[in-house]
Amino acid sequence: MRARRSLSLLGAAGLATTAAIGAAPAQAAPAAPAYVALGDSYSSLPADATVGPTQQERSCGRSTRNYPKLVATSLGLAPKALRDNTCGGAKTQDAFTSQRAGSAETGYYRAAPQLDGITPATRLVTISLGGNDGDLYSSILESCAVGPLSAAARCTDDQRTRPARLSDDAVTARLAQITASNERIIRAVRERSPLARILVVGYPSVFAGDRTCGAIAPFRSVSIPWMRSVLTERLNRAVQRAAVTERAEYIDMEPASRGHELCSAQPWINGVDNDPRAAEMHPFPEEGEAVATAVTAAARASGPRL
Repeated sequence: MRARRSLSLLGAAGLATTAAIGAAPAQAAPAAPAYVALGDSYSSLPADATVGPTQQERSCGRSTRNYPKLVATSLGLAPKALRDNTCGGAKTQDAFTSQRAGSAETGYYRAAPQLDGITPATRLVTISLGGNDGDLYSSILESCAVGPLSAAARCTDDQRTRPARLSDDAVTARLAQITASNERIIRAVRERSPLARILVVGYPSVFAGDRTCGAIAPFRSVSIPWMRSVLTERLNRAVQRAAVTERAEYIDMEPASRGHELCSAQPWINGVDNDPRAAEMHPFPEEGEAVATAVTAAARASGPRL
């Protein structure tokens, strides 16, 4: 938030002189965005094939075809009417504080707090945050992977097969904090724009049953049910609880993504393979298109015109 500059005596004199001799009309301030999108990499949709051209977009892994941009196009919004703040690696705290985004490969960028850009004129806000809190997503992927010759079972319902940071109590506490943090974000959005539609977007279904395949070779079938229960079912319930408590709308992406999990015939999620269409263990464009369809339908169903 920028501090207002006080008008100095010199500045006041200059303005008076300019007015006396006739000044050119001042340029209008840029219009406030009608739609602001908050989210992590499952919203920014990192992909080498579609990453945006600016340093901010490269560092955040922000695709030119992610769901906020598709929604804005479907709703007929001008490009400047969208403020796409989604950024890979974002946690709920990054709604309020700046984020050092990127890597040595992409370059680094200091991304502004994701709530930036929301004003009383904003009419639609989407939120999809929480999976990175407490390094939930990355710690599960790192801890549950095994080498090809390993016989040890990891990440089952038996917490003895998991590190302490993924114990039952640790995961439960982390999910409770994700709920509380999303509640805080929703309240902050409402304070900035009381009339905005707030759509909290859930995560897609990543794993199916106990199915594994070459795309996710580091993960054993015995690990998949527990990983799925946390990264899809429990994470989404944590996010949904925040939406219900704060009277925001929840977009449930689990039903639409069933049948498109990893190892399915038409997966919406990339595995551990290098693919220009999606980063490892991240959504393909088809998932972003499905989210855009759901968000657009919800936005058109009721509420103020954008």
